[in-house]
Formats: sequence, C-alpha cells, structure tokens
Amino acid sequence: MQLPPVEASDEEVRAWVRTTMIAMDDTPRRSTWRFNALGMSLGEALADAPRDVRITLTVPVGEARLISDAAKARSIPRDAFIRRIIGTWMVAMEGLASEDVPMLTGGGLIRP
Repeated sequence: MQLPPVEASDEEVRAWVRTTMIAMDDTPRRSTWRFNALGMSLGEALADAPRDVRITLTVPVGEARLISDAAKARSIPRDAFIRRIIGTWMVAMEGLASEDVPMLTGGGLIRP
C-alpha cells in the first residue's frame, strides 16, 4: 500500500483514504480459527483452536494505579498480580483446589 506523496492536497489525501478503506473492506478476511475449521475434522479444528483467552478489565485510572502499586510492592507484574488475585479468590471462596486453576494460582499471594 503506497502512501500519498507529501505534496498531496487535502482532497487527494481524502480520496486516498476513501479508496484504501474501500479496498480493505472488500478484502476477504480469515481472522479466526473458525474459518480454517471449514472442511476439517472436529479433531483438526479443536487442535487449531486457541489455547488461551485474554480477559480485559476496564477500571478507572486511580484504581488501576492502586493495583499497579500493590503489584509493585510484591515485585510482580500487574497482570500476574491480577491473575493471582483471581486464583486466590477461586481457591478461598469457590473451594477449588489449586491444581484446578494452576495458571491462576501459580506463585500465589499468601506469604509465610
């Protein structure tokens, strides 16, 4: 994809953006593993399925700062801290064994 020249007028840039967006909209997408599953056996489709899922939390900046500070105090990254919080809660409140959620409980939060 060639960008418009620096000397291009505003109208030429608008036309380029419009043309580019139309071209992108007309491009066939293969964005998920499900498309690839067509024509495969169930086993092949499951083998290609994603292994992990990302969970996104939206919190106010002030609360995110509190979480970051608490993680920093424990010398662990924020994402690991949040994972461990959820894992600790699942074990303590839901009665799951640590082995049931090893990714979430890895490292734990309780110190001797």
